[in-house]
Amino acid sequence: MSYIVSIPKSDDAREAALSTAKARNDEAEEGTSPFSAANQADLNVREPAFKHARNVFDICAGAFKSVNDSIITNLAKLKSLASHAMQIVNFKIIDKLVGWEVATRAVYHLHFTGKLGPLNTEAQIKQLASDFIDGETTRVAAGGAPLTEYPKSMIKTALDNLGTQILDKSTKKDAMGDAQDALTAERKLADDLIVLLWDDIEHAAQSKSKGVRHDFCMEWGMEFTHIANYGKVNIRAEDFDTHAILPGVLLRLGKNLGTGGPQATTNTHGEAFLESKNFDPTNIVATLILYERTVVDITLIEDETIDIVIRMKKLGA
Repeated sequence: MSYIVSIPKSDDAREAALSTAKARNDEAEEGTSPFSAANQADLNVREPAFKHARNVFDICAGAFKSVNDSIITNLAKLKSLASHAMQIVNFKIIDKLVGWEVATRAVYHLHFTGKLGPLNTEAQIKQLASDFIDGETTRVAAGGAPLTEYPKSMIKTALDNLGTQILDKSTKKDAMGDAQDALTAERKLADDLIVLLWDDIEHAAQSKSKGVRHDFCMEWGMEFTHIANYGKVNIRAEDFDTHAILPGVLLRLGKNLGTGGPQATTNTHGEAFLESKNFDPTNIVATLILYERTVVDITLIEDETIDIVIRMKKLGA
């Protein structure tokens, strides 16, 4: 099998690499660590610093999400309260109740038809609530009775609470931004250190036998990605009855009823070679004029070569 070094691309992978390296370094007897003295000192600082930066960011991001979710909920509540309050105002005007004249719509900044404007944004919802509060204040100051179905105090409390949360959201957003900047800085330092640590590990591994070199690197925190090598198959095609070699047989490695996969044609010796990185059960499909189509089940094995003989029957034989 082949492997390539897999440099961490995620914060989880970075933390795992640093934590494994530090744990192994802490446990190692004096003089047995593959890391240089400078890299050991840096590791003792960077590993906890990176974890701390991640933790702080997670806390700040969680706090921001919490207040943002609450704002979404309370904004919907304010929209419902303010729109229903304005509709009550409009219904009273439509019903021509005492003290509720057509001109009252202007006091609440309502359209002369009584129709509410769009309520799709935070600003539009807050403006509707403010318009209701202003209209109710003006109308009551002129001698009107306070609206009891949706009291001004209820709308104002909801609007004020939302305003407080919006300010809190801004503060938490700033804190999250600062935490993100700190994490980004620590991430760069961690990446630089991991490269140095892994260079040390690979250097120390060179003195070890090939059989234990890979395991040693992994024990000290290196990560690898498996690169699949080919599985190979040597094929000889022959006549089913006479065993005569069959040149010109078209071979395809793939599903019986498919069309894709590696292809080859047997040479003058009736031989061909196919290879693939597909190690699932599949087929070799053989076709030759005047012969029956022949399908053979096969499962390739990585880094190994399989020898197989395909015997084909003549049509009508």
